[in-house]
Amino acid sequence: MIGTKSKLTVDNTEDKVVLIDADSLMYFSSYGSEEDQLLSETKLSEKIYDILNIVGQSYNVEKYYIFVKGKNNFRYKIFSAYKKNRPAKHPIIDILNQYLVENFQAIESHNAEADDYVFSYSQYLPYKGRVIICSVDKDMLQIPGIHYDYQKNKYHHISEEDGSYNLAIQMIMGDAADGIQGLKGYGPVKAQKLVSKGMTTYQYIKTILKEYQKNCLTPQQAKDEIRLNYKLLKLQKVDVETLESQLAAEI
Repeated sequence: MIGTKSKLTVDNTEDKVVLIDADSLMYFSSYGSEEDQLLSETKLSEKIYDILNIVGQSYNVEKYYIFVKGKNNFRYKIFSAYKKNRPAKHPIIDILNQYLVENFQAIESHNAEADDYVFSYSQYLPYKGRVIICSVDKDMLQIPGIHYDYQKNKYHHISEEDGSYNLAIQMIMGDAADGIQGLKGYGPVKAQKLVSKGMTTYQYIKTILKEYQKNCLTPQQAKDEIRLNYKLLKLQKVDVETLESQLAAEI
C-alpha cells in the first residue's frame, strides 16, 4: 500500500482531473505474484485506490482516467528496433491490462503510447491546467503541470521550461530502455553541459544539431537521425475530443 506522507509543491484549489499511467502499476502489482491472477488483480486495484485516495486528500477530484497499452503503436512502424531489447513480458501483464479495461474503464492507447494519451488529455482544453499526472515514467516529464510519482509518493511540478529542457536532454541521450540511440557516449552529465533551462527552442535545435553533426558521417544523416528521434521521443497528440465522444456514447 502507498503511504500518505506526500507534501504538495503547488497550491491550487481548482477541481482536478487525475490521469493515471498504469503501465508501471501493472508490473509493480504482478511482481512476485505473476502466477496468481487474483492476487495480482487485487494488488493492482489497491494501488489504484491508494493513488486516488492520496490525491483526493489534497485536491477536489472531478474525474479520473486510467491509460493502458493499446494496439498498433506508430513507433514500431517507423523504427523496427523500438523496444526490441526488452525482455519478453509475462502473460499476466496482458491479463491485467484487460482487467483495467473491464473493471476501471481504462482507455486503451491505440496507435500510440499511454504516454501520448496522458499528454493529449493534459492539453485537452476542458482539462488543461488542472490535471494531475500519476506516473513514474520519465517521458512524462515533458508535460507541464502537477505530477505525482506513485513509487516515491511525491508530488512535483513541471514548468513549460522544464518540459522543453527534459525533451532536449532525451534528444541528446536517447532512451536505452526503448532502444532509441542518442549520441554515443553522451550521458546525463555531458548532456547537461550542452543544454540548460531557459534556452529558446532555436537554441536547443542549434545545439543538438551541432552535436549530431559531430557524430554522423554527413549533415543529411544528422538531420535524418534527429527527425527520427524527435518523432520517437516527443509525446504526440491524439484526438481527445473524438475519444471523449466515444466514451460518452458507451455510458
